[in-house]
Amino acid sequence: MAEVYAELSGKFPRFVEVLTEVRRHVAFAGQDVMHLYEEWLRTRSAWVEKRLRALGVLVSGKGPGDGGLVH
Repeated sequence: MAEVYAELSGKFPRFVEVLTEVRRHVAFAGQDVMHLYEEWLRTRSAWVEKRLRALGVLVSGKGPGDGGLVH
């Protein structure tokens, strides 16, 4: 068991990256633009911003209360 835990701890950052990618693809599959925008407001995720831009939504971090503008 020690070998398993050693591998898990050594590769933990990579496992987190993979799980994050899976979540992105599953969580945002079929979601509407508003949910994506709310996620971007909460996280300022570059990946979510890229998805919004692909859908024709331009966002900016500058705006009333720095909440972000939608164009």
